[in-house]
Amino acid sequence: MAKKARSKARKKRVSTVARGRLAKAQVFKGRKVRTVGGLRAGDITRNKHGRYVSKKQSARSKKSKWIRAVMRARRALKVKGF
Repeated sequence: MAKKARSKARKKRVSTVARGRLAKAQVFKGRKVRTVGGLRAGDITRNKHGRYVSKKQSARSKKSKWIRAVMRARRALKVKGF
């Protein structure tokens, strides 16, 4: 019996979906296409602490009544910093 020719090894396909803790950072920097949750580079921004966050959620949280009240109170008390 003749030996069967071995098939050529296929190249592993690298995922375009970012997973894990640094997923948003990878998408933002262009290393991956989207996150597991479906966020693409245009949907991500950095907050004032430097974290990669959803633009939509970030904008929504800034409209919170509590945050507005705190901002007004700080302005009234002339408080700067922490």
